[in-house]
Amino acid sequence: VAEVPGATSFTWTLPNGWSGSSSTASINATAGENGGAITVTANNNCGSSTASIQIVESHPLPTVTFELDSSIICNNFGDFPLTGGLPEGGTYSGPGVSDNVFSPAEAGAGIHLITYSYTDENECSQTAEQEITVEVCTDVRTLNNETVLIYPNPFRQSLVLEFEENRARVIEFHNAIGQIVHTLQDNGVRITVDANHLAPGIYFIRISGDEKVHRVVRSQ
Repeated sequence: VAEVPGATSFTWTLPNGWSGSSSTASINATAGENGGAITVTANNNCGSSTASIQIVESHPLPTVTFELDSSIICNNFGDFPLTGGLPEGGTYSGPGVSDNVFSPAEAGAGIHLITYSYTDENECSQTAEQEITVEVCTDVRTLNNETVLIYPNPFRQSLVLEFEENRARVIEFHNAIGQIVHTLQDNGVRITVDANHLAPGIYFIRISGDEKVHRVVRSQ
């Protein structure tokens, strides 16, 4: 409030649940969950003035959640719109993010923190965060002068391996600590692997006759 000539102190009251105190013409208050009246009187040895009253409303912060469809992305995965933030209508920000679209190539390999921000009709804002890991992945490999195509990468329910010729092969999936978690034998040129039993994470594929290891990612 404005300074009052002759006043030696001011008395403030705040709505229930608010905090703050002052004996001057201004107060710093921390809002609580309830609205109500803020009142202030000017005081001196003669008494107190009529209270000045300001009615205020207090709105809770919105409940904001953010869950990515996939938290592990290959660096050669194309740009894609970010989703998973609730309530809808907010904005995404972070490395590699422009107009709510994430670019793995622009973000680069590594762990990136993505923020979802939402402002409700009362102009109250809240945020939620998720990490995206960008892995360096290669889908096309050469296997003893034969090209093998592995896609999609990252994958979810199934993974496809395409070869140039029919021959018997043993294909092993190893987890991040080297344990074999899935093995299959096939002699086709196009092999579809059911991945529903594999937990989300990084896997290394070994193919009989191939000295290389192929890294793939199962997304959430």
